[in-house]
Amino acid sequence: MENIIDSNFYRSLKSVPDLLNDISNHIEFNGHLSNHNKHAVVALARLSADINLINKFYFEYIECTTYGCGLEPPKISKYHITKQNWKDYLGKRTSYTSYYEFFKSEIEINGLNRVLSEYLPQLLPGWVSSLTHAAIHLGWGLDIKNKCMITEGLAYLCFSFISCHPEKVLKEDNQVFNSPIHSFLNILEEIDKDPQQFKHYIDSILKKEEEENNFNFHPELKRSGTQLRIATVLKYGHPLIYLEQAWISNLSTEESWNELFYLTTLIYLHHSCNFVVLHLLTSLHALKEIAFYLNKEEEQECLKNYWIGMNCILFAMVTMPNKNEFNQLIDKYYNKFDDFNDINISKYWKNIIESAFLEKEEHNPKMVYVLRKMWEESGYKSIYRIAANLFTTTPGLPESFKQMPNES
Repeated sequence: MENIIDSNFYRSLKSVPDLLNDISNHIEFNGHLSNHNKHAVVALARLSADINLINKFYFEYIECTTYGCGLEPPKISKYHITKQNWKDYLGKRTSYTSYYEFFKSEIEINGLNRVLSEYLPQLLPGWVSSLTHAAIHLGWGLDIKNKCMITEGLAYLCFSFISCHPEKVLKEDNQVFNSPIHSFLNILEEIDKDPQQFKHYIDSILKKEEEENNFNFHPELKRSGTQLRIATVLKYGHPLIYLEQAWISNLSTEESWNELFYLTTLIYLHHSCNFVVLHLLTSLHALKEIAFYLNKEEEQECLKNYWIGMNCILFAMVTMPNKNEFNQLIDKYYNKFDDFNDINISKYWKNIIESAFLEKEEHNPKMVYVLRKMWEESGYKSIYRIAANLFTTTPGLPESFKQMPNES
């Protein structure tokens, strides 16, 4: 499909706010693919990319998106969204533009903080929707504090909403999981008892949904094998996903976020640049940004939703790590830190970031930004620097830069 570019908007250098305020393209294209363009702008800006480079990426993305079809203009909504009916069309994928106008008006009348406080708790169970990109759009908009992008994120969550069903969580009085890693190792242990049974269960629910269409997923979702698999696991679930997690209430929320970043980075390392797992990192950053606008109880709910959705995504992949292998990975990176003043470490990061600037695949600069941020906030844990080099579609640094201090 030819993308029509006829606005003066495209004819001169634009600032980051200009780009983030651009609403001339639909939030998706080619049916079910998410428009990532603004996510890349945020990542590149946070990595201090030159504005010329950011503009080049933005406008090339418009013309050369996946499958060469180009982004699409805004779409006419099927329904007019109001305060009274906004819940009626959640996940129907019919009325994104009207949702955008609804939230834009709500923010203008009531202010951003009040709107976020009112709607976020109701929308967070749908954070996995559109392969987490709706939550990413909102959270990264909050990161850079751009009202247009925030509004789009709220609309996108409504447009694509599929719940991860936090209401299914079961209380297990005889099991106490003190950290996300402890909880994850318990899941791996249970799967290791009969991995074929686990695989059979996941395969059976995927086949059942394909044959019976119990959940009447939108046709566009059915075109995407990965998104349909994840949506099916979100709907059917698995008992291991819904065990109560004591760490959510026992740890401080800051400790929980930090542990989850560490765990998801370990998972990314285990899966060696897996495209889907990468989204667990960039969406986790988004949810942490969203959590700044929640009270403590709501933030704990946010953590619970992430835990459930994260495991649904991993279960849908049917490639869970062996517990012993994962323990070895934990041991490899446990308590290893970089020396911030080491010139080799600085050089390593410089090359990672410069490599990210050259990427046409926007997921990689996003990952580099998140892991660089976690490296700094964690007191320079080596694992975040090492994982930042693992680009999802292209090699990162030259071989000569890969053996650095604290690697093994």
